[in-house]
Amino acid sequence: DLATMPEHLKIEIDSRPCFHEGKKLGIGSSAACVVAVTAAFANLCDTTYTLGELLNIHRNLQGGSGSGLDVATSHHGGVIRFQNGELQPADIPDDFNHVFVYPGSSAQTRKLVQRFNDWRKIERLPQELLRLIDVATTVADPATNFYENVTEYISALRALDAAAKIGIFSEEHLRALTLAERLKVIYKPCGAGGGDIGVAMAPDPGALTAFKSAVTEQGFIAVPAEITKNGVQVRSE
Repeated sequence: DLATMPEHLKIEIDSRPCFHEGKKLGIGSSAACVVAVTAAFANLCDTTYTLGELLNIHRNLQGGSGSGLDVATSHHGGVIRFQNGELQPADIPDDFNHVFVYPGSSAQTRKLVQRFNDWRKIERLPQELLRLIDVATTVADPATNFYENVTEYISALRALDAAAKIGIFSEEHLRALTLAERLKVIYKPCGAGGGDIGVAMAPDPGALTAFKSAVTEQGFIAVPAEITKNGVQVRSE
């Protein structure tokens, strides 16, 4: 309730770490801002909110698009499994090593999502989408091989991208993917792809170091980001 807000309230949002030279990195800054502002107001008003409310706020601001995964991640922190608006904590292998890289260009996420939606108007559940859904459900299954699952997921994602002509795997991401395969590293674009950051992963930290060096020589920027165990936090100063 805005009526309970203090007079002369000033809100300042600093999302500069989510940008590089004025271009968004594509790490869910809009979702993080929504979660942070909501948490701050809830704390100020001594009230609570639910993940569902956060998802609705962000969805309305985005014109109804987006899965809400980035909202759920900002809210909860750590590694999660998110499906149909439901969040579950997930685990990754002990030998999980990763590096995020930015190709230097930002994706126009809404256009990419629109291409996907237009593709689905032709056939609601194309076989490429069904395969991707099937493979995605196994990635977070601790009883299976994580790296094999992710490799299969990337293959399914590339097939969907080719069929729908979305542009998830941009020229830059394909160059990074070629380097990764040569150095025995797994690589995929993050989010909607088409630009923005990508993530490389491998059980061998040495292979990742070699990939990071090789991809940096090609103009990519290593992004110093880590997986945090905590989600949104509110501190009073």
